[in-house]
Amino acid sequence: MRSLVARQVPVIAAQCTAADRRHRNPAIVLDADDTTLWTYDMEVADMHFVFDPTEQDVWVQDERFPATPSMTDLVSVAERSGCTVIGLTGRNEAQQAATIDNLHRVGFPQFAAEQDGNRTYYTKWTGTGTSQQPSYVHCATAKCTTIEYKSQTRAHIESRSGGGYDVVANVGDQYSDLVGGSADRSVKLPNPTYYLP
Repeated sequence: MRSLVARQVPVIAAQCTAADRRHRNPAIVLDADDTTLWTYDMEVADMHFVFDPTEQDVWVQDERFPATPSMTDLVSVAERSGCTVIGLTGRNEAQQAATIDNLHRVGFPQFAAEQDGNRTYYTKWTGTGTSQQPSYVHCATAKCTTIEYKSQTRAHIESRSGGGYDVVANVGDQYSDLVGGSADRSVKLPNPTYYLP
């Protein structure tokens, strides 16, 4: 992670600075699990590679995750270079407040639910109460794939109604975090514990 981030930091910083100077409203979009927050202890020591959403929610609500190695540096440099920091995770809306608090506690003060009147932390809807699928997401079946949800949310982020950001970099540990466009470039991080098809 250290060497990968060391290679990416100057590139992302240059992209943020160039887009900011051209008043293009630059942003960097980052996943949560194993991109900004490290789930290794939960996956290996607790779940033993058998994912349990109920146990995962306990970890999320207790804010037990450390920062993914070296990522606080990348996020800090991106912000200082003029990029808005935007979160886009498969975690659900009931986990958003705990996720943002966890991020702040481990060294990511840049994340916020909203910045300058625009939503800047995106979590998946639960389907109950007011937490419903947004109008900008259209899925082939009743249950959206990660690619549908994340790619269409990035397109929304770049739209006028989503803030009109120019996503200069999209960072994630799974290919499903990255495919689908609406980013100038994608940065794939390694994941030592699991792969999502």
